[in-house]
Amino acid sequence: MFVLDYVENDEFIFADSNTRFLQEAEIENMTLQKLKYARNEIYARLGRDFKSTELKNYFSSKCWYHVIYSPEQFPYESLNQYEKYNVDLLYKREYSLSPDGYQLK
Repeated sequence: MFVLDYVENDEFIFADSNTRFLQEAEIENMTLQKLKYARNEIYARLGRDFKSTELKNYFSSKCWYHVIYSPEQFPYESLNQYEKYNVDLLYKREYSLSPDGYQLK
């Protein structure tokens, strides 16, 4: 049986999550933390800042990350169809594994 695993490099968990629909098979072996990071990577790519120190530190280490919006000002309605679908898919997977999701530090 062939099992797809997610592809990660130093800069992105899913470099193309803004241009294609992720598949459930790609995320089924991901940890709660990676699911949370992958979901927030979609927001971070668009310049969202984060209240969580853990997320701030993680995304600040990426060369592509530049803050444009505060969490309160972020325009969620500007997400494209792929981003909306992928955010939902990652969220559902994370919370299916744990009712409280990944707890940020």
